[in-house]
Amino acid sequence: MISNNSATKRIKYRLSFGTGNAYINESNLILKKYLENKDWRETEKYSIENNILQTNTLSSSKRIFREISLRLKSLSQQEQDFFIRSNYLDQSILIWIAICRTYKFIGDFASIVISEKFNSYQLFLGYDDFDYFFEKQLIFHPKLHDLKDSTIKKLRQVFFRIMKDLNILTKNLEITPQMPSIELKELSVETKKDLEMFIPGSIT
Repeated sequence: MISNNSATKRIKYRLSFGTGNAYINESNLILKKYLENKDWRETEKYSIENNILQTNTLSSSKRIFREISLRLKSLSQQEQDFFIRSNYLDQSILIWIAICRTYKFIGDFASIVISEKFNSYQLFLGYDDFDYFFEKQLIFHPKLHDLKDSTIKKLRQVFFRIMKDLNILTKNLEITPQMPSIELKELSVETKKDLEMFIPGSIT
C-alpha cells in the first residue's frame, strides 16, 4: 500500500502542524492584511496587536502566526489573490493544499493513503491508517523514532481534527469528495496538479 521514492527519503518532515487547527478564517484575515502591505513582519505585528488569533499569550500568537504564514507562503501569488475573493469551499481546499505543501508528512499521507483509499472506494479513514503510515515512515525518517507516544497521539488527534474542519473527513471518518469551482481548477497548472494529488474527487 505505502510506497516511497528517493525524494521522500531526502526531505525532513515538519511536524509543527500539531500547534492547532485549520485556521481558515484567521488565514483569510492575515492574508488580506499581507496583500495590503506585502510585509510579513508588519502583518505579524498587526495580527498580534489586534489579537486576530484569539490567544491568551504572546508566545502562542507568535507560534500560531508562524505556522499560518508558512502555509500561506506556500501559495502562489495567483492562489493568494484567488483565496481572498473565493467562497468558503474553495478557501478550504486551498488551505488543505497549503497544509499538504507545508507539512510533507500530511502531503504524503494525502497523496498516498487518502488518494488510494478514495480511488478504491474504501472511504473509511481511521486512526489505524495513520498509525500504519507512521510506522512505515520510520524507515525513511529515523527522527520520528525520537517522538514520544504522547506526541504522536497529539499529532494524530490534530491531524484528524484538521481534516474534519476542512470537510476532508466527515464526523463518521469517511473521506468526502471535494468539488472545487471551475475557476480554481483552471487557476494554474501547479494548482491543478495539487488538486489531483491532494484533494479526493476534485478532478473529474
